[in-house]
Amino acid sequence: MKIIQSFWSKPFQQPHDTSFESRMMGGFPLKRYFIYTWVLSLLQLKKHFKQVHLITDDWGKRLLIDILQLPYDTCCTQLNELESIPSKFWCAGKLFTFSNIKEPFMHFDGDLILGNYFNKFNLNQPLVAEFKYIDTKNNYILAIDELKKNISIFNNSSKTFKKDLSNLTIYEDYNMGIFGGNSYTFINDYAKNSINLIQNNFDFKPTESISVSFINCLIEQYCFYQTCKTQNIKVELCIKEPIETNKDYQNISLNYKNMDFDFVHLHNHYKLNYYKKPETWLQRSYPAEYKKINTILFN
Repeated sequence: MKIIQSFWSKPFQQPHDTSFESRMMGGFPLKRYFIYTWVLSLLQLKKHFKQVHLITDDWGKRLLIDILQLPYDTCCTQLNELESIPSKFWCAGKLFTFSNIKEPFMHFDGDLILGNYFNKFNLNQPLVAEFKYIDTKNNYILAIDELKKNISIFNNSSKTFKKDLSNLTIYEDYNMGIFGGNSYTFINDYAKNSINLIQNNFDFKPTESISVSFINCLIEQYCFYQTCKTQNIKVELCIKEPIETNKDYQNISLNYKNMDFDFVHLHNHYKLNYYKKPETWLQRSYPAEYKKINTILFN
């Protein structure tokens, strides 16, 4: 199984606005915390897997390979092909990656950190995602209602997708910080459909209720969840129990002095609340690499 990370740099360096949701600096308060987290993410992947491969663009290669000298086994700049896509669709980099891999693979986000007790043997499945998210507090109810009233907000979307949205009463999806599997042709097809949704909606503008984050989660995570649900296809989850809205399910792991956990994922507001933690772990577990990164950052 091929182990992959991907980095589409356009939202990072050319966000459509300066908000957290735009993924400027990867959503972190400062660029260096994005870098500390990414470096630690890769080093922990290398601890568990023999090889890790990077899919990025020219700017991403310059940062991660040429400047930071991160130990990826291979690097390709296939994401240069996304130049025409607006940066508000920051999920496009992952979707393009998913659509083009022609072998079993597992993709790990750069803000996901494997711990010392990560069980990689659970990944050898047809389809794998991180966990199932359930919006029990109806955080997205206004967005869902607006989509129902104006389903043309997604131009040329499929009849099936429109029907799924029109019947939506509570928002659910699969978080895909860890994602992949042996059924790569199924993943290819899902990702291509999601990319088509982006390409047909370049003119979409976020509203007060339909946020950029919601749209990206809808295109990437909800589309996969609903595709599997409609076809009654099982997805193996790294976290078995569903994660409900506003539950701080990572509090214990993120307060460990050492990385004696399965994994943590600094998604959503975890980036803002725990952004300093990866630096602490990097300094403690990889002091030479930490010193090297700081020499690059501050000289």
